[in-house]
Amino acid sequence: MRSNGQAFQTNAGMFYYGDRRAKGRLANNHYSRQGLTMKNFRLFIAFTLVCFALSPAAQAVVPAPDGGYPRQNTAEGQSALLHLTTGTYNTAVGWSSLGFLTTGSLNTGIGAAALLSNTVGINNTANGAFALFSNTTGFENTATGKQALLSNTTGGDNTATGNQGAPFQHHRRGQHGQRR
Repeated sequence: MRSNGQAFQTNAGMFYYGDRRAKGRLANNHYSRQGLTMKNFRLFIAFTLVCFALSPAAQAVVPAPDGGYPRQNTAEGQSALLHLTTGTYNTAVGWSSLGFLTTGSLNTGIGAAALLSNTVGINNTANGAFALFSNTTGFENTATGKQALLSNTTGGDNTATGNQGAPFQHHRRGQHGQRR
């Protein structure tokens, strides 16, 4: 049996028996360990929050609005260039303009849902709400005005101006300008 004031060493630290001052030391050792655990927990939480803040998936809009897109793309508006993967030199301004574009390049969509369905089309210009709305793979089309070339899906080298200009145009021109 240990007498008052004796101590023994364990893996958990120094323990004292029979001495009131020693019990205070044991209590302090316990609370300092608890404080160290809380400190580690706080550091872990801070580290986790920093990781989430720096993670691209945790940001509100990826890529950031007002440009900032890779491969020289620019977008402004909710869901503009939302599904872009490898397309280059595209400009989308307005709600969902060029929203489903994935690999198409050199496209400009200005207005709500302008060139919305375009996925791989190249060198298209749509100015106006829903202009070239249904275009998916069409190329070198120009539509100016609300719903201009609305139903064009795969046609190329089309030009339409005005409200609902040429809504069902689907012409393609060959190498020398003839219609197919």
